[in-house]
Amino acid sequence: MGKKVKYIYSKESQQFEPHKTSMLTKVLRVLGFLSAVIVSAWIVVALAFKYIGSPNEKRMQQDVVLLKRAYSALEKSLHQAQNKLAELRERDNDIYRVIFETDPLPEYEVMKKKGNSAKYA
Repeated sequence: MGKKVKYIYSKESQQFEPHKTSMLTKVLRVLGFLSAVIVSAWIVVALAFKYIGSPNEKRMQQDVVLLKRAYSALEKSLHQAQNKLAELRERDNDIYRVIFETDPLPEYEVMKKKGNSAKYA
């Protein structure tokens, strides 16, 4: 079966004449359709990525949660070590006072010596 021929009424000749669509009109229709499809697809993809996480993204979020837990545990351990170090420093100062009958090192002296430890790291 062939193409269906479309007719339009001409007021000049007062008859129906075959209607031929120009190539420019056909190209513009195709480009309009393609641009509508591309814009619609872009909107769907943008919404999908915004509200639906990919498996890789879910795994990365789980990793972030695990790292936060590990950092909080590490921070807790660090605070415990700092408290223990403060206790040891105080005991050391008390022992120096008793054994050597001298005053312990002032805090700024301890901090000054502590700053030089970076060159050994």
